[in-house]
Amino acid sequence: AYRVTSAYYDVLLAEETIEMYEKATESRKQYLKQTKDFFEAGDRTRLDILRAESQLATTEPNLFQAKHAPAQAKKNLNFLPGRSLDQPVSTLPVEAVDWSTAPLVWTV
Repeated sequence: AYRVTSAYYDVLLAEETIEMYEKATESRKQYLKQTKDFFEAGDRTRLDILRAESQLATTEPNLFQAKHAPAQAKKNLNFLPGRSLDQPVSTLPVEAVDWSTAPLVWTV
């Protein structure tokens, strides 16, 4: 049961990680734009632009990886109790679950 619970939390974490990297990527895009604007106004150097581009470039691959992590985590969650790997998995944050109607066992 621990491994299944852990796998469920891995799915939740993978889904939340996407949002985190999306926000980080957007933030770094905005920072790059601001840096370019300041450069045009003479308040930043070309090196500042290169740093901002480098920061963005390191975030984008992380976002790409994060977008693929939930599918693998869901397959692992299905594998542990012997379900088909392609079985749909829906997740809710723990605090959003109505425990009075939640199923007590997996249906295989």
